[in-house]
Amino acid sequence: MAKQKKRSKKPIYILASLLIVVALGLLVAAKSSLFSHSSSKTTSNGPTPQQQKQASAINAQQKQAYIEKNTSNSNTTTPPPSNSSPISLSAKEETNGTVTVYTSLGNFSDGTCKLTITNGTRSTSQTADVIYQPQSSICAGFSVPIDSVGKGQWTLQLTATSSAGTSKEASAQLSVQ
Repeated sequence: MAKQKKRSKKPIYILASLLIVVALGLLVAAKSSLFSHSSSKTTSNGPTPQQQKQASAINAQQKQAYIEKNTSNSNTTTPPPSNSSPISLSAKEETNGTVTVYTSLGNFSDGTCKLTITNGTRSTSQTADVIYQPQSSICAGFSVPIDSVGKGQWTLQLTATSSAGTSKEASAQLSVQ
């Protein structure tokens, strides 16, 4: 019986590692471009620049406290409980016939988001999970087809509900052309 030559698995591991690095790079690039878009069609009912500065300062303090707590005490991470941080939403009309809705939930740690959009007598709703982030949590994402309620003046109503039953709401207006 002839001895079989063992093949090295090293090239497979190198190829798998490269694929993972490329996939992570693409994911980071996609997320950063998703959140960096701005438009003149965003809603005006969001927080004022002063409120944004205050929220950023609070978020920075909470993030620092979170990091200090989790690096000095243990290796486990526990998100902070939902608190009275304001939530906000904005929206942007896309060229593909949809409207993308962006959310900021402060330190809302878990739960679900429900978005209801009304245009005259027509309305539609979508739900998404809360995605916890130490700086500011978000809803998993909303992309609303314009045809679902038609063009015109949209009223957007967002309700975020934690698993403990705490709810927060935000609303905005958007003129869809």
